[in-house]
Amino acid sequence: MEKLGIDSLKKMVDLGCELEHIGVQVIKNGKNIIADITELVSEIPTLAVQVPAAIAAFPQVPAEFKDLDTQEAAELVAYTVAKLAVDNVKAVAVINASFKLVLGMYFNGIELYNALHLPAQPAV
Repeated sequence: MEKLGIDSLKKMVDLGCELEHIGVQVIKNGKNIIADITELVSEIPTLAVQVPAAIAAFPQVPAEFKDLDTQEAAELVAYTVAKLAVDNVKAVAVINASFKLVLGMYFNGIELYNALHLPAQPAV
């Protein structure tokens, strides 16, 4: 059986890292709204690429997780180490946080979408 690879998992890590970066910058700026807005605006080009890529890749994520072997897990850690210049322990923590963040946003977004698109209930 052919391996699925980890391209979709990498896209989730990329988006999670970007969202974390934005959050850290906003927190670092404190209550400086102008700096926060500037930071968010500066990240729009990156998010404009990463968000659609992550959404498109999402259907493959469960299959890639299920198919993930030790070599691919090590590759994902190495990818994160190289991307962020961190050690393996920090890379694993970042990968876990990225998936929690991205998957949480995805599933909460689906719930919100469904809630907003329910047919109107007849008045009683």
